[in-house]
Amino acid sequence: MSNSLTITVEKLVSKGNGLARVEGKVILVPFVLPGESVKVKITSHKNGYDLAEVKEILNPSPFRQVPACPHFTKCGGCDWLHIQYPEQLKQKVAIFQETMQRIGGIHLNNTQIESGPHLEYRNRTQIQVDSSGNKGFMRKGTIKIEPLTHCPVLLPSLNALFTSSKLNVDIKKSSKIVKIPAFAYDNRISYMLPNTNRSLPENLCVTLMDKEIHFNLKCFFQSNLSLLPEFIRFITEDLKGETVMDLYCGIGLFGAFLSDRFTKVIAVEENSFALKFAKQNIKGSNHLFLNRRLEEINLELLPEEIDFVVVNPPRNGLSRIAREFLTHIRPAHLTYVSCNPDTQARDLKYLLQHNFKISRHKLFDFYPQTSYVESVVKLHYET
Repeated sequence: MSNSLTITVEKLVSKGNGLARVEGKVILVPFVLPGESVKVKITSHKNGYDLAEVKEILNPSPFRQVPACPHFTKCGGCDWLHIQYPEQLKQKVAIFQETMQRIGGIHLNNTQIESGPHLEYRNRTQIQVDSSGNKGFMRKGTIKIEPLTHCPVLLPSLNALFTSSKLNVDIKKSSKIVKIPAFAYDNRISYMLPNTNRSLPENLCVTLMDKEIHFNLKCFFQSNLSLLPEFIRFITEDLKGETVMDLYCGIGLFGAFLSDRFTKVIAVEENSFALKFAKQNIKGSNHLFLNRRLEEINLELLPEEIDFVVVNPPRNGLSRIAREFLTHIRPAHLTYVSCNPDTQARDLKYLLQHNFKISRHKLFDFYPQTSYVESVVKLHYET
């Protein structure tokens, strides 16, 4: 096979790449759309497929647009700025459904996707600064900074930090790049500078559906506040009972709302710093907070019956032990929140083989202009 060739893109797949086949060989290439004829150059050979880069778009898709950022394809952030936003939503649904079928053998129809503003939506970021004072984000596939003065997906108040002297920090030559987390809310910007005398940044608080949610810049918190109310409603609605488990609970965002519907919340989180905020956000005195990995839970600590479990694992999904734990406790209802449809499909396949059934599902486009999507799958246990 030639190192340079012309391909026709069949479809988009997980991680946002286009897939083509030449002489039976799969080729993955970024920044393309289904149906496009593209001249590409093969950049590397993997086990079972090749990676390529675009040299020329020969037959552009009608859904292609001029990217709203001059740094597109160089900056390691957005990977779908070339796709019109309604088409981005359609492609995310298609990729999710194809992944569920291919990995999990799961047929899901009528998939809905919740969306909001597709530009100037991010209220949280991590600005990177190098020893030359350049501010921006990592270049795609490198450890160098792409200097920026503006990012189209950030709130304007966060964009102002790129040209602000407030982020001028003294960086030792040995530490080539520092990362500065920043959060914008209610006309206020919080950020954490490295190499300062401050021990921790100021703790933050946002109001969601009449609840105050406390966290810290060192904790994970969603970067798109506009979708959070509907996200929380979909996860917690129509459920109530005695005991709920919030697994990988982080700062206790879900548990804060589940505590209104259940007598006892069992919050499990291995990060002790995040769990301190969970204890603050999940109101009430009857709750149990376990600072440990899910795989380390002593089953004797748990009630005999668990009414509901919400699980929100990292991108690598559930471990074998975690999957076995869920099938052992057999909650009446289980909601699986994921940012990676590949591992979610794998885990759902296992759960469906152990008497769980899918009730509802929905996608949430927390990260427009990227190929990432958040998926929520609600299951129930059938005896």
